[in-house]
Amino acid sequence: MFKVEEGGVSTPIKWGKENLISDSSIIVLDEENLKLWLWHGKRQNLVSRRVALRQAEALKGHGYQFGKSILGRDIKQLIEIDERKIGRDPETDAVNEELQKLLDREYQEIGDNIISFTIVSKEKPSEKIIIPTPAVPSAHIPEEKPQKVEISKPEVKPVKTKEKIISPATEYEPKKEISKIVILEPKIPIEAPPKTVQKEPTPSKEIPTISDARIGFVLISILKEFNDVWASKKDDGSIAVEIMDGPVCEFQIEGTGIKFSTNSFKGIDPEKKTAIQERFIQLSKMLK
Repeated sequence: MFKVEEGGVSTPIKWGKENLISDSSIIVLDEENLKLWLWHGKRQNLVSRRVALRQAEALKGHGYQFGKSILGRDIKQLIEIDERKIGRDPETDAVNEELQKLLDREYQEIGDNIISFTIVSKEKPSEKIIIPTPAVPSAHIPEEKPQKVEISKPEVKPVKTKEKIISPATEYEPKKEISKIVILEPKIPIEAPPKTVQKEPTPSKEIPTISDARIGFVLISILKEFNDVWASKKDDGSIAVEIMDGPVCEFQIEGTGIKFSTNSFKGIDPEKKTAIQERFIQLSKMLK
């Protein structure tokens, strides 16, 4: 378990759900389920939450070194929990309940703020199962002395070959002259292969769609009411827009239109909400 300090430093802390307070961001590294939990208190502002998210992503990518081992190197999922959404968003309630069950499990401390969950027997849930490591008895192995192995050299017998008797040629034997036949091959002119000129591929140009224009209309409408805006794209394709005081809206593309979530624009001034919606409608008329 880690606490994200100001300035983007993650400090290991002792395991316990009492660390989930309103003015802190806590990272929980769950190597058993290959998950990384990031819990934001409701008093954490936008900047602090974004700094904590970067720290969690770095921990998910590189892990945490414990002695000669690296914990969390195989983490697959990062789950972010916002305390402000607890009790209002069913999805947030579900993941928060899962985190609370994880924190309520029995554990034992290993060292350096590292814990190990206790294995509980199914027949007797109250008893802990401790599996001792059997000691390996030492056995005396007699030292074997290397034995000399004599290798006999094979007897090499000379191979008798039959000598061929070649009678010398006499001066009376006629000498046969072999006429040399020379075949002239016709010379075929070798033509140089044609040079091929490789054309550089032209980069494909992405054509903006109507959906891209509608996303831009939403952001332009919000920027007319707020100066500092943070927009982020989630894994499911939805886009969340936030300000320093909290979330503004969340929406996703459906066909060529935009569908806002039920919690959108609930935490801002109603007059600014109306102004954003009216401007978005006016800009959307340009597409017709």
